[in-house]
Order: sequence, then structure tokens, then C-alpha cells
Amino acid sequence: MSRIANLEQITKADNLNNAYSAVRGGGDEELRNLRAKLVELEAQVVEARVRFTENHPSLLNLIERRDVLRQLYLQKLALVSPNNRAIAPEKVANDQLSQNLTSQLITQKIERSALENKLKTVQVQRAKLQANLVQLPIKQETLNTLVRQRQEAADSLKLLQSKLEEARIAEAQLVSNIRIIAKATVPDTPASPKQSVVLVIASFFGMILTVGVVLLLEVLDNTLRDVSQAEELLKLPLLGVLPRLTATTLKLDSVDSFLNDAGLIEPYRMLLKTLEFRCRENLRLIVVSSALSGEGKSIVVSHLATVSAMLSRRTLIIDADLHKPIQHQLFDLTATPGISEVLEKKSISTGSDTPNSN
Repeated sequence: MSRIANLEQITKADNLNNAYSAVRGGGDEELRNLRAKLVELEAQVVEARVRFTENHPSLLNLIERRDVLRQLYLQKLALVSPNNRAIAPEKVANDQLSQNLTSQLITQKIERSALENKLKTVQVQRAKLQANLVQLPIKQETLNTLVRQRQEAADSLKLLQSKLEEARIAEAQLVSNIRIIAKATVPDTPASPKQSVVLVIASFFGMILTVGVVLLLEVLDNTLRDVSQAEELLKLPLLGVLPRLTATTLKLDSVDSFLNDAGLIEPYRMLLKTLEFRCRENLRLIVVSSALSGEGKSIVVSHLATVSAMLSRRTLIIDADLHKPIQHQLFDLTATPGISEVLEKKSISTGSDTPNSN
């Protein structure tokens, strides 16, 4: 280390790149020639300054040539240095002694760098060896456990082999005492399960399941089967039973066909008489309604009104269904004027005794 420090102090090369640049710059032939020309121009400039003034053309020409040559020298010097970095001209090793000392400095630094790298590698290897040395007792304990298990497995194998050999010897001794008495017969039917028992059990549980399903459906069924069930459920008296109408008997555009059918007239006449009988005063108003549309209230009204008119009573039908009135369709009449016009106090003009409004 002291030798490298002394060489750095003598050569004034603070790092390896500067030392390399100094040797290259001092040994290059072209740079040597440029330095000689530059020294010659410096001498001429000094001599001209002694003879002429500072503004003399000859002096200015020499100074310009010196500056151009110095710039060229610096460019060439930068080309021989690492990474084309410019160095100071005074740090260039011009003579042989300076070049030798700088070369020794470069060699010493390269050797020191190599030794430092080798030292780092040795230190890394040493750290790894120390880490492995710390782990060695743990691995040794695992190895001892595996060796002990291997020994136990080998002992168990030897014991099993001896038992197997004893079993083979005993089997060889018993084989000589065995003889065939009779050949076994193959059964025709399976011993289990018995099909008859399975069939009886399945039939029994099937009947129980069927009865249970029927009882469950009976409990869950809320359909009204007859009139008595409806009276019992609603707690209201029965007024009458109306017949089912076919598609041809729904409209009353041919009233004669309806009046000639006693099977259709009689149920509606009985309903009208029942309503009159149950009414304490003179029956003048009947309201027919339902919870949902499509339950037949319009058909009941039309047929009941027809029977009432047949009994020579003045009958007026008011269809208050503003969403879907159909009374005018049943009697084959015009749709207007209707109840909306009546409520708005518009004039109503009709050409029949039985007015209709929707």
C-alpha cells in the first residue's frame, strides 16, 4: 500500500484511468510530435512578445496557431484516454521515467484490485462454510434419525422374513393331511335376498304410502263439490243454481230461442222469485258483482233481465264495468251512449224499450 501511495504522489495519478491516459498520451508518436510543435510555438510566442506589441499581427497569428494546435492536441489526447475523457496536459507522462513509474502504478493497482476481488470471493466462501458448519449438527441429527429408522426397518424385515419362513414350514406340514371328501355343488337360487319376502314387504309399504298420499291430497283439496259445501263454508243461504251455458246461448241476439228453452228460463225465473221472496220490500234494484273478471256476472245479468222482461216488468240494465263492458254485445246493440255520458249529463237517445248502457 505504501508503494502505491508513493507512486501516486510522484506521478500525480489519482486513479487508474488517469494513469492509463498519462502513459498512452506520453507514448503516442503523434501526440509527441504535437507536443514538440506546441513547445516550439510557445517559444515563438514568447520571442514575439519581446519584439512586438500585443496587437501586432505576427504575434496574433502565432497565438492563433498555438491555440489551434493546443485544441488539436487536447482532442487527440482525449481519444487515447478511456471513455474519451479529456485529461490535463500537465498530467501526461512525457519522459521515459514518468512512463515507467506510471506503468508500475497501473500494474500495482491492477494486482491490488485482483487481490481484493479474490479476498472478497474467499470471504464469501468462508461465510458459506460457516453457515454450513452451523447447520451441520441439525443435519447430523436428522441423519442419525434416518439411520435409526433404517435399522428398525431392517430388523422388522428380518422378523417378518423369519415369520414367513415358519408359516411356509407349517403350511408344508399341513398340506400332507388334507384330502378331498366331496365336490361342492353350485346353488341354483340365491341364498339372499328372498324375492317373496321382499315382494311382500314392498307391497305392504306401497299400500301404506298410497293411502298416505290419498289422505294428504284429500286434506289439501279445497274444491267445493256440491251446494251444501258452499253454504257451509260461506254461512249464507242458497239463492239458486244456474245451468252451464254453451257458446251459442251466451248471446241474446235471438231472444226467441232463449224464451223457448224451458231448461234455461226456469233456473233464472226461480232465482228472480227467490230474490223477491227474500226481499221485505218491493224489489226494484238488483246488483250483480264478482271479485274477478270472467266469472259470468254479465251473463247472469243479461239472462236475469230477459226473464224479468218476459214477466212483463220494466227492466233496465246498467253495465257499470267501465273497463270491459259487454252488455251491448250480448244484446247486439250499439256501444254508445253509455254510463260515462250519463254521468257527464249528456243527452241520451235510444230506439228500444230496453235501454242499454255500458
